[in-house]
Amino acid sequence: MPLRRLALPGFIALYALVVLQNAWLHEDAFITYRSVDNLINGYGPTWNISERVQTYTHPLWFFVVSTAYLLTGEIYYTNILLCWAVAVAAVLIMALRIAPSLGNALVGIALLCASKAFIDFSTSGLENPLSHLLLALFIAIFFRSQPTLQSLTILSLVAGLATLNRMDTLLIYLPALVTGYWHLRSLQAFRAVAVGFAPFAVWEIFSLCYYGFLVPNTAYGKLNTGIPALSLAQQGLYYLYNSLQVDPITLTTIACCTAGLCYTKKWRQLPLLLGPILYLAYTVKVGGDYMSGRFLSTPFFAAVLLILHNLRFAARQHLYIALGAILVIGLVTPYSPLRSGLDYQSAPGNHHIVDEFANYRTSTGLLSALITDAHYPQHQWVDLGHTIAEKANATELAVTTYTNLGILGFYAGPHIHHLDALGITDPLLARLPAYVDADWAPGHYARIMPEGYIESHLYGYNLIADEGLAAYYDKLRTVISGPLWTVDRWLEIWRLNTGYYDSLIEHAAYREPSEEEKDLSQARLSPPIKLPPDIDSRALEAGNLYFARRQYDRAEAAYQAAVRRRPEEPSAYHNLGAVFIAKDAKDQAVAAFQQAAERGSKTAETYRALIWLYRKAGNGQAAQQAYRLAARHIEDAAAGAALSEYWNSGR
Repeated sequence: MPLRRLALPGFIALYALVVLQNAWLHEDAFITYRSVDNLINGYGPTWNISERVQTYTHPLWFFVVSTAYLLTGEIYYTNILLCWAVAVAAVLIMALRIAPSLGNALVGIALLCASKAFIDFSTSGLENPLSHLLLALFIAIFFRSQPTLQSLTILSLVAGLATLNRMDTLLIYLPALVTGYWHLRSLQAFRAVAVGFAPFAVWEIFSLCYYGFLVPNTAYGKLNTGIPALSLAQQGLYYLYNSLQVDPITLTTIACCTAGLCYTKKWRQLPLLLGPILYLAYTVKVGGDYMSGRFLSTPFFAAVLLILHNLRFAARQHLYIALGAILVIGLVTPYSPLRSGLDYQSAPGNHHIVDEFANYRTSTGLLSALITDAHYPQHQWVDLGHTIAEKANATELAVTTYTNLGILGFYAGPHIHHLDALGITDPLLARLPAYVDADWAPGHYARIMPEGYIESHLYGYNLIADEGLAAYYDKLRTVISGPLWTVDRWLEIWRLNTGYYDSLIEHAAYREPSEEEKDLSQARLSPPIKLPPDIDSRALEAGNLYFARRQYDRAEAAYQAAVRRRPEEPSAYHNLGAVFIAKDAKDQAVAAFQQAAERGSKTAETYRALIWLYRKAGNGQAAQQAYRLAARHIEDAAAGAALSEYWNSGR
């Protein structure tokens, strides 16, 4: 009897230790942490502080992490322990509220401990542990209640929170919710579902008002690729095959659950199985993921919950055999979390699917952190982030174009504008199709870097050379950077969300660029750290780029801004005069060049232009005065001699 009483606490302790042994943080989690840090420091829930862009896919997890970070002020151990606590809570619900017997609870915990996918993503810093907890709550309520308005409301609330935690997980809950609604089929039932999803609806309203869009930017970056559906599905099947290779117990458990439910004909539970199957089908459709097992942990947990709820043992020895078999399989499997440690060897990757736990366990893993006095995480991107922060001005945004976003972005600090060529965190690039590339990886779809886009962030002007894309970016900037409550912004929100401006993007050109354009795009990304010019010269340099492209209206606006910024600087007046000549506005050109001359321009072309303009107007006296000013200010002897020759020619 004492041993029996200790069995469940012992197995729960075993699970808790296995999770701690495998605890780590993924690089992608730091994408969320950067937004968390910006929020806590008063910049809002943003990735780049100059843009309102949602780069996290899990709003509920985001606010949970933000609360914890606000309380501790520390990111690494806070999130390791947060993930661990949520993971243990999910298993407690499983063992105490879903399992009908002690033996069933033990089998369920053993299955969880043997699954690489489940244990790997019970931490990692991503939203998985909270997805597991909400799923356990949902199934516990489902099994312990009858179809009533009250139970439908509670189930809808949990499903709504799960959707708020990650939108695509709605598929897991949808069949059960539809079934619950169908049993009642009334206006009251509809209201019950609506009330349950109210928190999600509130978030969507906030998202539309603040960000301008209903879905995170990552949805545009990862789903708006232009890659054929068949290629994505094939990659998704490779994702399942990879799981069978390195973590056979995960998909095998899902298959056994499906077979068992069909065999026992417990049709009331069928919606609980159909949801995870729908989710797996969706995972295949979108091409899976590059992180081995990430999108399989929640369907696997659902299968375990169904198995342990229905499992019956005819004799105690059958329980011992089941437990022994699971634990032996867990110990024999080469990459099992039961065997992981400091000497863990990475599972083989294929088709760009990798064992991310192995990649990060020494740099962000808890075991490594506990045996060293060094501050964790220890990673080259941490050091690089600090280096970038030191190079950047504390009050001005520097621009980086590294493809590694999370760790680097977090430790570089808020005054770094990280421009993501994969489009995951960048609002414009996410809306461009990925270019055709046979070597694409799931979730990593390269975009062409448009000419002038990097300079746009450095100078603060829309310097995109593609006029259609530049016009689109103007509309997008109104939404993501303009005042929140203006009529213009809300008009652009409507138009952008309804595809009104999609024709401004030459999709075919960006989807199938020439090799030359690919090379140019890569060249624009180098060097990866770009410091902005002096604030007083940005408008002038922007005007020069516009002028070189013959975008004279934009050049004029930039030069006018440069004049206002530095009213005593003659170069801006000179360049403004050149714009007016190009626009055939000779009177305005005269005024601009005269201003440059009066401020002591040392450029011979200033006076040459004035002389030419005055002679065209028949004003020889003014031309003479311009020539005299030139003699006073031009210091370069050769330039002065060339101007004298021009004057004497009488042209």
